[in-house]
Amino acid sequence: MIQTGLPCQRLVDDLFISTLLRTPGGGNFMAAISNAEILLNSVTALCSREQYRLGMESINILKYKLDGRRHDCVAFWPSVFSAIGVIVNRETPSHRDKGSCAQCYDLLLSMGTHTSARLKLPDVQAELSYRPGTIVLVCGRVLRHAVESWEGGDRICCAHYVRDNVHNRMELPRPNWVDINLYRGLMDEGFRARQGLSLE
Repeated sequence: MIQTGLPCQRLVDDLFISTLLRTPGGGNFMAAISNAEILLNSVTALCSREQYRLGMESINILKYKLDGRRHDCVAFWPSVFSAIGVIVNRETPSHRDKGSCAQCYDLLLSMGTHTSARLKLPDVQAELSYRPGTIVLVCGRVLRHAVESWEGGDRICCAHYVRDNVHNRMELPRPNWVDINLYRGLMDEGFRARQGLSLE
C-alpha cells in the first residue's frame, strides 16, 4: 500500500500510496478483503503481539497523522501490514523478501480452487501443505520460500508484508524476535510438561 520513494528507499524519502489503490478498483479491493483482514490481523496479534502493535501504529499514523500525504482510500486500509500482494497462478521461485526486516513475519494466505500445493522452506529443509485456506507466517527476509508447482485449479496467494522502509520513515522501531516466554502462561500444563517447560 505505502512505499517510500524509489529506487533508493531511504529513511528520508517521502511516502507514497500504491498507484493501484488510488483507483476505484483499489477501494473495491479493500472493501472486499476487509472481513478476512480482521481474521488475519488477529492471527498476527496471536503470533507476534509486538509486530501487530507496531503495524497498527504505522497504519494509524498513515491514516490520521499524515493528512498531506494520504489519499482518501488510505482511511479504508484494513490490514496491520503495510503492503499486500496478490499472486495468481504463478510459480514462486525460492526467494527472500528484501523489503522486510528480519524479525517481521510475512503472512501468506493460500486461496483458490487448487487441490494440492507445497510451500518449500529450503533453509530449514521443510515443506508445508499449502492448500486453500492455509495461513503461514514466515520470516521472509531470513528464510527462503517457494511454491514451485500446484495441482488442480487456480492458485492464489495473498501475501502480506511489513515494508521496513515505511516503518523507518515513520521512525518506528523493529519488533523484537518472538520469544516462547510470552506464551508460557497460555500453554496447557500437560503441554508444558511434555515440552519440559515451566511457567517461569
